[in-house]
Amino acid sequence: MSHPPRSAGTMFCWIAVVWGLTLLVGGCTVTAVPAVTGTGVDHGLGPTRSLAVGQTTRIGLASTPSTGFGWAVDEEASSGLSCVHIRDEGFIGTDSGLVGAPGRRWWTITATAPGTARVAFAYQRAWERTQPPAEVRVYMIQVR
Repeated sequence: MSHPPRSAGTMFCWIAVVWGLTLLVGGCTVTAVPAVTGTGVDHGLGPTRSLAVGQTTRIGLASTPSTGFGWAVDEEASSGLSCVHIRDEGFIGTDSGLVGAPGRRWWTITATAPGTARVAFAYQRAWERTQPPAEVRVYMIQVR
């Protein structure tokens, strides 16, 4: 039994559907953020850092901006910020090549005066600032 010949338009539609499904399924693949190593980088070292004036530390927090969520310093929940300078280094994605893949948002904190800073980072959507953050990370920076 033979099948009737298919038109070029019908074949194109089937190819487009299969290709679209492949992209959809492949684009939803979640890959783990690779381990981050190095002195002063947040990779499980704990939330307290001790720095001399002029020293710096880096904090990298796992983030997936394509979800709408992002990390930001929560100045209301922070204190002692006058003894540190915080510079947002931006988001660095993984090398997976996938659109929307996770990565890390980085900050460099420089000790500027003796004291203790409580630096709170909030993970939330910009349009949901009236809602509690999905996650909060607090770091104590002791400057000597």
